[in-house]
Amino acid sequence: MCMCRLSAWLSIWKRDIPPAAPRSFQDRPPREFHKAVCSDCGKECEVPFKPTEGRPVYCLDCLPKHRKPPRF
Repeated sequence: MCMCRLSAWLSIWKRDIPPAAPRSFQDRPPREFHKAVCSDCGKECEVPFKPTEGRPVYCLDCLPKHRKPPRF
């Protein structure tokens, strides 16, 4: 398909797509927290996911020590 046909097809196709509705955080249900014990310091904490047996869970104080440094 030549570029002129492709661009004409895309312009027609885009016209038929209604604009996306803005998303709101208010539309989300409240986050469910689960109790857990930090694998590093042993302190009880709450996490926004269901802990899986065999995988470590860290509290907010210990989590930064176990995060991988960002790659730039």
